[in-house]
Amino acid sequence: LVRWTEKRNMRAIVDLLSNKKLSVNNLISHEFKVDQFQKAYELLLGKNHYLGILIRYEDLIDNKKKTIKLDYIDSKYSRGPQKTNVNFIGAGNYCRTNLIPAFVKSGACLSIISSNTGLNPIDLARKFKFKEATTNINSCFEDQISNTIVICTRHDSHAKYIIEALNCKKNVFVEKPICLNIDELQNIKRAYYETFKEKNRPILMVGFNRRFSPLVIKMKDQIQKLSGPKSLIYTCNAGFVESNNWIHDIRQGGGRLIGEACHFLDLARFLIDSKIKNINKSSLSKGSFNNDTFTLHVEFMDGSIATIHYISIGSKSFPKERIEVFANECVLQLDNFRKLRSWGIKNFTNFRNIKQDKGQNNCVKSFVKAIESGSESPIPFDELIEVQEF
Repeated sequence: LVRWTEKRNMRAIVDLLSNKKLSVNNLISHEFKVDQFQKAYELLLGKNHYLGILIRYEDLIDNKKKTIKLDYIDSKYSRGPQKTNVNFIGAGNYCRTNLIPAFVKSGACLSIISSNTGLNPIDLARKFKFKEATTNINSCFEDQISNTIVICTRHDSHAKYIIEALNCKKNVFVEKPICLNIDELQNIKRAYYETFKEKNRPILMVGFNRRFSPLVIKMKDQIQKLSGPKSLIYTCNAGFVESNNWIHDIRQGGGRLIGEACHFLDLARFLIDSKIKNINKSSLSKGSFNNDTFTLHVEFMDGSIATIHYISIGSKSFPKERIEVFANECVLQLDNFRKLRSWGIKNFTNFRNIKQDKGQNNCVKSFVKAIESGSESPIPFDELIEVQEF
């Protein structure tokens, strides 16, 4: 049984319209050009009869990319090399709710926000006081003031934008994954190593925010005190995603293994603090509609192991993420980034936070701090490549 969502319903209507099986011409009683919108509203507010009011935009739209400059003046805005001046590519929901607010809190200056469509960047530019909103993505790279690009587009564009930003000598913060295939990864590596010729080479950072969660950092501090190899179990109750969602498209989203599970592999790598030796994957294919329930069996160079369970068939009422580490007759458990408990560790105080903190703000803050202090990336480049290669 396939769910009949609003998106499917809208697609059915558009298909009927395109095949001329549904006509709405008789429903249109009035038409106005967009610059006559006041007349349309006067009609709505008046006593005249109307049925459907159509507003036409085509007379104002051409093939050129549109840019709107806003008049916001920021006293902390600086052209100096030690200030983080940021251009955003992409204006989706995660960008709106997490990334932009995190960069604002970090003290970065917001310069340009761009997207292929015009409505979202304009809305966000006004809300967060960017200097400019545009559908001309190239302007983010050509801009001489900004020194940083934030990439929060769909996964198939990440590699292209990373390489272009590095070639323009700009720092890069990209939402996971860094790319979708090995060829793209090799191209990124070449572009990054080319920057070593620069005196102040740019930083490349992937938004693996979980390793910056306060409770994850406390957990790692305790793990490092435990001798011998570790056994880590990571359970992610990821939830169901419709089969027509772009994340399942191998060419566009890479599937949930590449597009999402890299988060959890990176966190396991961070907590164990040893290079990855080998990974095997087991999938629940029979009866799994999207084939996106799987387990990763990870071996590390120091003898540690990790099992990452990525599950799309669980209940939404069950907590989303749980991490358990076993070592030296001790156990540490992190429950949904809110509770950290231990067994067998003397003088350890359990932690319980009212609010979940997955480290988004600390992740961005560390990135901005590295730029402005001239230090290395908070996540070593070799670790980013290691997680993606496997």
